[in-house]
Amino acid sequence: MATLYLSSLSILSASVLRRMCKVLASVFVMELAMAAPVSSADQTCPPNPKPGCFTQASRDIAFLIDRSGSIAHRGQTYNIEIEGVIGALRDATVIPRNGSVAVVVVLFNETATLAVPLTQIDSEADAQKVAEAVAALKCNDPGCQLLTRPTLPGTNYTMAIKVAGRAISQGRSLNPKPGAHRVLLMSSDGQPDDPDFGAGAVEAERHAAAILQIPFEMDVILMGLARNSQELVDSQARTDMIVTPKPATDLPGATLLIEAGPANQTGASAGGVDFFRQASEFAALTRTIMRSDVQAISLVVTTNLDSDPDTPPANGLLSLRQAIERGNCNGGKATITFDESVKNKTISPRTPLPALTAPDMTIDGIDKCDIQKCDKCDEPTCVPSVTIDGSHIDVSAGEAHRDGILIRSNHDVVRGLKIVSFKRAGVAVAPLCLSDNVGGNRIELNVLTNNPTAGVLILDPDSSQESIVAHNVGNAISRNAISGSATPIDLGGDGPTPNDPDDTDEGPNTLLNFPIIDSTTPTGDTATLKGRAAAGQVIEIFRISRTETGSAERLIEAVEFIKTITADLIDGTFSAAELPVSPTGRYTATAADPLVSDFQCRNTSELTPICTALAQARITLEDDQSVLDFVSALARSKPKKKRAPVETLVRTFTIANVGCETLKVRGLSIQRTGSAVGSRIIDADDSRFFSVANPDGATLVFPMMIPPGDQKARTFSVRFHPVIPPVASGTSGLAASQVLPSRFTSVIKIRLDGEGDQTVPLSASVGTAVQLINSNGGESEPLTLTRSGDKVTVTYSVYDSDLSVDKVEYEFRDARGNPVSAGSIEGDLRTAIKNHQPPLVTGQSFTVIQDILALKNPPDGLEVKVTVSDGEAQATASAKLVSQSNQALSAQSLRERRSAVLILPPAHPLAVAKKSLLKSKATRLKKRPAGLEYWSASGAPLRHARREQR
Repeated sequence: MATLYLSSLSILSASVLRRMCKVLASVFVMELAMAAPVSSADQTCPPNPKPGCFTQASRDIAFLIDRSGSIAHRGQTYNIEIEGVIGALRDATVIPRNGSVAVVVVLFNETATLAVPLTQIDSEADAQKVAEAVAALKCNDPGCQLLTRPTLPGTNYTMAIKVAGRAISQGRSLNPKPGAHRVLLMSSDGQPDDPDFGAGAVEAERHAAAILQIPFEMDVILMGLARNSQELVDSQARTDMIVTPKPATDLPGATLLIEAGPANQTGASAGGVDFFRQASEFAALTRTIMRSDVQAISLVVTTNLDSDPDTPPANGLLSLRQAIERGNCNGGKATITFDESVKNKTISPRTPLPALTAPDMTIDGIDKCDIQKCDKCDEPTCVPSVTIDGSHIDVSAGEAHRDGILIRSNHDVVRGLKIVSFKRAGVAVAPLCLSDNVGGNRIELNVLTNNPTAGVLILDPDSSQESIVAHNVGNAISRNAISGSATPIDLGGDGPTPNDPDDTDEGPNTLLNFPIIDSTTPTGDTATLKGRAAAGQVIEIFRISRTETGSAERLIEAVEFIKTITADLIDGTFSAAELPVSPTGRYTATAADPLVSDFQCRNTSELTPICTALAQARITLEDDQSVLDFVSALARSKPKKKRAPVETLVRTFTIANVGCETLKVRGLSIQRTGSAVGSRIIDADDSRFFSVANPDGATLVFPMMIPPGDQKARTFSVRFHPVIPPVASGTSGLAASQVLPSRFTSVIKIRLDGEGDQTVPLSASVGTAVQLINSNGGESEPLTLTRSGDKVTVTYSVYDSDLSVDKVEYEFRDARGNPVSAGSIEGDLRTAIKNHQPPLVTGQSFTVIQDILALKNPPDGLEVKVTVSDGEAQATASAKLVSQSNQALSAQSLRERRSAVLILPPAHPLAVAKKSLLKSKATRLKKRPAGLEYWSASGAPLRHARREQR
């Protein structure tokens, strides 16, 4: 008994690959945006394959998905099976769209259900239709409702095999396809209940296929089992009995394993790294099974001389052309290396080399290099030792393409070659025929020089025709040195492609956004680079050794790989220190989809451009913060002159121009943000509280011109002035300058010519201690005392940033300082604030008008002391009685003037008020001569509405 372990395959479906990357990244919203491929009139679609070459056999494959009780106890195992089948269906490199594959899906436990009848995949629409049907089989609740049954369903392999075999036979009776290989692919935990584990049913299906002279294959993927466990050994023994043909150690006919992980534990949720790892392995193993009839071969190039197309080797010498031809003829799975006698020599093809038209082809010029550990291209074992020179090629002959190596298939590798002076690209991945099934290729550790269009070119199929694939995706481009190309890496053949917001577009390699380089800081003989990408992306950093300066833009002329790093898993930021000095002082980078376990999401971006023809602003905040945060002391009624600014109230930000043209800053404004803006605050202008200036004190002048380059960056100082606003008007039309809460946020909006607005976020804190203020914002006493007969009126203004004001106390004294009346008088500000209509906004200042009754014959020189408290602090102010001939505005006129005025009920001296309460518990009503407002003896308002006097 044996098991074929294939848990480290780097083969990913395009769909599952994208889902894996979403685990560590932002969610992508797919849009259809196809780019037309670059082609020439002399490019044609050559016949393929050639007579006598291997042709991939047609296949009818049935997915047998275990949903038994034992699977239900293994976390998300069932959903992983479903996701694996979906991934296989959505990847054209696993299930081609050319009609060569038909699919059946069967669910089984103690019985078996045909979920998808035999469906031939003739198009992308066919594949997506079946994938959607399988997706509908997912379970959104733990155990797929199986655990709620009194008796968990068993596992009957026999039933599943019979239903799958019957579905294929019935389907082919309606749509005959002679010679199609018949494949049953079961996924299970290897715990069947039928006595012979389905062996009899397998033998019956094999016999039926033999009568039809059809190859038959039974494979099993074991799932949810830990490696080296006794449970695995027992399950393997059972499944080895039913896989066919024997032995069970290799394909066709093998027991395969996807090793268990956290996703197989009870209570696990769908999604996550391990979930997608296993689903991707499922799709990868499916592809391995589909390609199992192709035998792997190794080919060694023994001469640097070119041979004529389609000529056999002579004198024991094999040319690179002949090796590619033989690999294609083999159906792929060919590894091409170079004899030592060929290394350090140049191959000069006379006509274009054959395109790689078969999958799983590798051309390796540094076969002894440890690819995973080769981080620097100057290591001797990783330097390309074979040169392919296209200087003297006749592109009108042979296959008539203009690339050094043209890949027209999938999962091919071009590694360690020096490819120079071809007419278009050093390496191109491009479908030339509608039947070309491209994607998932790898181009790495090459030196690509003087190929005018691109070092590496990735093209989509022609959007005007229905091809096997909609997009050419999943191509990894890693650690190549590129020079002398208009665009070193070109996705789409249209030159540098700008980033799009949120990376939502689609096209070659998903038109993956390139990383943003925010800063490059020289440090002696090294440099430190900082930038941003999508979370978890793999970043490759290159130094730019040469640039080409034109009238409109500066182009990257040559790049050399120097380092690989990974962007932060949360916010996507990255930093690389001790980089070798770049001859131009500039660096660039590519981004590739995140690494998940042993599986690599392959899409690679274009290089970060030096700049475009336009100016481009980069705004950075001091200490690389995301917001300028101000921590304030208590707010002041008015800034005092010649007062040195508090250090914590000053922050800075910088605007650098990383483009090529001069950046024009047209102006700036400061606006309040938050939920109150728009609903409670109409005018969001916050320039009363923040100011922006030059650090040297010079006046800002707009428009402001900033030349390109970090050395020309402009730094700005932002100051916070926590100035108490004057008494605010009604809440229906408040301005931000009339509200100063204990914590608020604002933004500086910077208007840039041609770029729209960019912003600098601000956050500020204000002390919450209560303060008595002058209603006009001045420094004079915030209190007045007037008299009318026996009634005196106290008027004062209050500011409390969190509106937590509790109470007020009034103390009266005569001109000699002796107390007047029977005691102090208290007022309830909390209730008055709560019931004010319209409601006060937190941070809004207000005026209080308080009538005091029963001060019989108030003496001249009367003085009042007002103390306001908020539970945290007290504020006190005093005022003397003004002469009767110079009284302040009446309460009525004040009410007309301001709506943020608290008219408190007439107050008695404390002793008098207590005595009145003892006489009667009934509510007493008080009248005001200026209008009827009703209050209880305790000072609480009885009604919010104010009744006009008639």
